Amino acid sequence: MPPNAPNDPYPPATTPPSSAPSASTWPSFDVTHAHQVLQHVRDPAQALREMRRVTKPGGVVAAREADFAAMAWWPDVREVAAWQELYVKVARWEPNAGRQAHVWARRAGFSREKVVCSAGTWCYRSEEDVHWWSGLWAERVVKSGFAEAAVKEGLVTTEELEELAEGWRRWGAEEDAWFAIMHGEMLCWV
Repeated sequence: MPPNAPNDPYPPATTPPSSAPSASTWPSFDVTHAHQVLQHVRDPAQALREMRRVTKPGGVVAAREADFAAMAWWPDVREVAAWQELYVKVARWEPNAGRQAHVWARRAGFSREKVVCSAGTWCYRSEEDVHWWSGLWAERVVKSGFAEAAVKEGLVTTEELEELAEGWRRWGAEEDAWFAIMHGEMLCWV
């Protein structure tokens, strides 16, 4: 059945949490998972409270969040470093979510003993991965909400964004290009 069909038991995504059915009347989940989401919401602890609300007792609330300040790359391309600094300034909420997701879990009501933390990484090194990652950011730097916000807030000009995009392409053309992203990961037992 497609979402929001006439007999769909799940509320539409636009239903505010306060008006959504309670976990006792709404099908509960064994696992709820947020991947690279909490860094983009105004109140991550509230998002985790809502995830907890719809998770069955004994279930798991899981999250994996990047930490932009912990990114590393080779070779050291000046424009990629400038992109990282700009991204942190433009981010509406928290680009370094990976290091503090466990704190949000505690604010959401999980006890310390119920939160298991770990870390993971993404590493782009193969020619295919480096091509994809550099192309993705070369495009996002000039054609995205990030680009629009950076210009609107007066942090950069469109010409400077083009320079950042060119830096990403130059990084991606390097034979020994390498990029790593550290993620904070957690399992919260309900």
